[in-house]
Amino acid sequence: MASLDIFGQQRFSIQEPHLTKFIELLQNLNQNLIFVNSLSIPFLKKSFFMIKIFFTVYQIYMVKLLNQTIHYKSKIYTYTE
Repeated sequence: MASLDIFGQQRFSIQEPHLTKFIELLQNLNQNLIFVNSLSIPFLKKSFFMIKIFFTVYQIYMVKLLNQTIHYKSKIYTYTE
């Protein structure tokens, strides 16, 4: 289970089997994807909203695309504090 936190206000839980497809979705949404190493992947977009995805093995950083919440079908569960 991976946790995605937006400014500590919104969090998503991602089931491990869907992790690969979720990453593919993020890549499709962001053509400026740059792979740094196996521990960090930055997503560069013009936005002030930063999303941090924390996994047990590695971290992925991405910028919220066009200020819209990114969904992966119904496999992402959302809650707001």
